[in-house]
Amino acid sequence: MWERYHARPTTAGCALKITELRLFRVEGDGPAGALEDRAVEALDLYPSHGSVSAGAHSVPSGLRATYVEIATDEAVSGYYGPIDPRQAFLIAHDLSPLLLGADPLATAQLHDQMLRLNRHGRAGLFVNAISAVDNALWDLRGKVANEPVYRLLGGPTRDRIPAYASMLGHSVEPERAAAVAEQEAPKFEGMDGLQSKVFMWNEETGTVTSTYVWDSEQAARAFFTPELKAKVIELYGAEPNVQFAEVSALVDNRVGVA
Repeated sequence: MWERYHARPTTAGCALKITELRLFRVEGDGPAGALEDRAVEALDLYPSHGSVSAGAHSVPSGLRATYVEIATDEAVSGYYGPIDPRQAFLIAHDLSPLLLGADPLATAQLHDQMLRLNRHGRAGLFVNAISAVDNALWDLRGKVANEPVYRLLGGPTRDRIPAYASMLGHSVEPERAAAVAEQEAPKFEGMDGLQSKVFMWNEETGTVTSTYVWDSEQAARAFFTPELKAKVIELYGAEPNVQFAEVSALVDNRVGVA
């Protein structure tokens, strides 16, 4: 539970005032897994410290995220998150007393005051905490104006933007895929109910696909247990996307070939 600081309002004559900064946590269930891929860290420059954040790590099934809410005396609030717990600490202990009673629409002034609050806090986590508050203030400002924030900033400047998707934890190197296929293939030889299995590597997407042909749907569904999915995550570092389909026809030109 985060301690809340209440300071005496110092801004007079404002139609809208910040009355409280709330920090709250949202919790829920999510998919568990394991990731072997990770983003490159600045500390990787030093080989003796590269192992600090290297290697596989697990993704817990219980998810939790912390958010900041800026509340006003007009029952309108701005939100931002999720944020790092260390950002939340700085917001509660350093920024909150400065912001209480202030005009939330004076975003430029508040940003400047927050930057000047700590002479050594113009980089790192302190600036990250300021950034979280800035985003919540702009969210609030958009709600007050009943306009999307991009319009308040002078937009739109374009009608579409490029999308970026990180594949950390979902891509597989070709050597690793080949090694896993070679290791696992003998385990499927003579398996009851299985007619064939094909290991495939997609160079364009960096993903592995396996196609199974079973004697029956029952046999197929019985094979894909939660334990098997956990093993796939362990082998490839990515959760499998399992789909079932009925085989209408199967052509095998190798039948009868010696």
